[in-house]
Amino acid sequence: MRTKLLHTQQSLAHRTVLSAIAVAVFSFLVSNAKVLGSFSPFGLSFCMAVPGPLTIFSFLGSILGYIVFGGVQQNAVYIAGLVLCVAVKLAFTPRGKSSRFLYGFRSIVAFASLMIVNIFYSAVVAVSVPTLLLRVAESVLCGCLAYMSSAVLDAVGQKKLEFNFVERASLAILSILLLMALSGIQVGGLNIARFIGAACIMVAVYRLGYSGGAVAAILFTIAMVLYEPSTAVSAGSFIISAFLAGVFKPFGKIGQAAVFLSASTFIGIVLGSDAVSTANLLEVLGGVILFMLIPDKVYQKFDSRKAVQQADPDISGIKEQLSHKLRFTAKTLVDLQESVQEVSDRMEEISVNDITTVYSKTCNQVCKDCGLNTFCWVTAYSDAMNALNAATRQLRNHGKLTRESSPFFFQQKCCQLDTYIQSINHNYKDYLARENAARRISEARLVAIEQFEGIANMLCEMSTELSEVASVDSHAGETVRQVFDHNGYRMAEAGCVLDRYGRMCIDVYLDEEPRHNDLPVICNQITDQLDREFELPSRMRADGRTKLSFFEKANLSVDFHAAQISNNNNKYCGDSFEQFMDSKGFVHLILSDGMGSGSHAALDSTMTCSIVHRLIKAGFGFESAFKLINLSFLVKSREESLATLDVCSIDLYTGEAEFIKAGAASSFVLRDKRVTKVESSSLPIGIIQGIGFDRYHIKLGAGDIVALVSDGALATGEDWLGSELQLLRDRPAEEIAKRLCSEAERRRIDGHSDDVTVLVAKINKAGK
Repeated sequence: MRTKLLHTQQSLAHRTVLSAIAVAVFSFLVSNAKVLGSFSPFGLSFCMAVPGPLTIFSFLGSILGYIVFGGVQQNAVYIAGLVLCVAVKLAFTPRGKSSRFLYGFRSIVAFASLMIVNIFYSAVVAVSVPTLLLRVAESVLCGCLAYMSSAVLDAVGQKKLEFNFVERASLAILSILLLMALSGIQVGGLNIARFIGAACIMVAVYRLGYSGGAVAAILFTIAMVLYEPSTAVSAGSFIISAFLAGVFKPFGKIGQAAVFLSASTFIGIVLGSDAVSTANLLEVLGGVILFMLIPDKVYQKFDSRKAVQQADPDISGIKEQLSHKLRFTAKTLVDLQESVQEVSDRMEEISVNDITTVYSKTCNQVCKDCGLNTFCWVTAYSDAMNALNAATRQLRNHGKLTRESSPFFFQQKCCQLDTYIQSINHNYKDYLARENAARRISEARLVAIEQFEGIANMLCEMSTELSEVASVDSHAGETVRQVFDHNGYRMAEAGCVLDRYGRMCIDVYLDEEPRHNDLPVICNQITDQLDREFELPSRMRADGRTKLSFFEKANLSVDFHAAQISNNNNKYCGDSFEQFMDSKGFVHLILSDGMGSGSHAALDSTMTCSIVHRLIKAGFGFESAFKLINLSFLVKSREESLATLDVCSIDLYTGEAEFIKAGAASSFVLRDKRVTKVESSSLPIGIIQGIGFDRYHIKLGAGDIVALVSDGALATGEDWLGSELQLLRDRPAEEIAKRLCSEAERRRIDGHSDDVTVLVAKINKAGK
């Protein structure tokens, strides 16, 4: 194991060193690429596009290139623009943004940096209007190339084998730039660009046929013409040679090479020495020899990697199918819920249990064969019914009739009073038993209906979450696996996905509990290897496994603190709270106030917070979580049990905050120096089926404050809390929470006491 870890560490280090060297060399060369022998902003563009950790190597390579190729005086504008753009990049590059946003940011910075330097240069050294316009066009070109270079480097970093249109076009332009840069370098009188260009054209012909070879030759010709227009004829001859070589692809490498070399030589002879020199023919020969020396194993390795990638399932298609299937299943459960509800309502209409059945049965059992039946139920019917109404009140209040408590009418008229009372009491017990059974059946039916609805909500939430996944990055998953192996942990499973905003989320499942001190080290290593800055992971333990969820560093952070005072310094506080971050970059504040105070209230509120905490971390939404909690309260005991629930969920990428309340006290938001109350009109959970809750959305930013409080903090009013928040807005969250909590207790002068809990979240910019 130790040897394997050491090998992995060395492999990661070697890749990092090779990447740094490659970036520095390419930056050095591309700074020599000149359009029409004059403009050369490409070192600046490429330096702006490289990933953050490699920026310094690209900067050094570009600076050295500008000094070697042209000198400081000639390239002063580019050197100054390079310094300015790198300074802006290192100081202000945003984190947690989509790829397109980052490409655009780099493009704008590259354009603005060169444009500012050009304007300053034009002000110091008087230039003509056409020259100034060319400088503006050069700055625009610099920005566009920074965008394209970013797209190519991102695709290469992800080790893509299939590029999209923008990436392919950008790769072609970078190839042109490299050939332009090499055009100014000669070894022994031979042009390096033509030498390498001929080899690349032959590779394209061998792998892609005449069409691929012709495209490669066209790109080569463009590069040559942009660098030196006089080379148009000799470079253009490669297009014809590549096409002819592609026609002879069935004859293999030797046949293609022979045709390409023959065609180039023939065209050179026809055009004459003025257009194609002997050196040009030697450059073509050298390129063909280099092509022949490339072993087929190189191509086979590429093909095998591509085959593996193509063998992977179409993740987007599977994702859509699963999403639609989950939603269809959820709709089926909703239809089933509606059917059960309809049948339930019909059953209740049919099986009405009325107290008149008690008296009907009693009359059939006692009065039907009595000789005085006519006098009681015919001639004195109204008096008998009034007596039964009075008996109903007695039964409801005391549960039975006695001779003394029976209506006077029965005492006076009934000749079988004891038997009559005994029959009424017996039938009333049967009536209560049926009523209780019907109530229990109705409750169980409602619980089943809510379970259908809760499961349907969960499936819809899972479908929505699945639809948010844009792609799966298997390469990143393998990198994460290597990092954990290096630190002595064997992963049971790992998944790296990109959402539609380009943000990466990594879920890692371990069979063991990770050591707390290892997580910052692992997080930093993943950040370095994937070139994405991740937050420390959230953790969840279930079924003997630990789930670690890494998400990219957000734009905002939260300074959180809670303060709590129990009723009369009780051992148990009836309020409970949780604060945690999920795997999507959301921070959640949860506060629950159990009914009353002491151990019973503490049990209810703790159960509420615990269920919400675990369900949200497991990936469920608040709506299904609330329904499950409500059902848990309804079935957990026969004693009355309820609790409030107050949740604030903050998206640290956008600042969007959602407040969800069920019977909770008002919350307070200090935003732009103004206090907003978030109030609730819903009932606590555990009272009725079909729990309802209030939802509010507020946009938060750096410097804003959120305060969640239990009702014990607002016993003497609410206005004071908003005033205190304004006074304390510049203090840290800990001081604010403690101050509000102690002030709430101090204001309680009515002789009563209650648990007081205050949660304070202060929004800051990330890194502060």
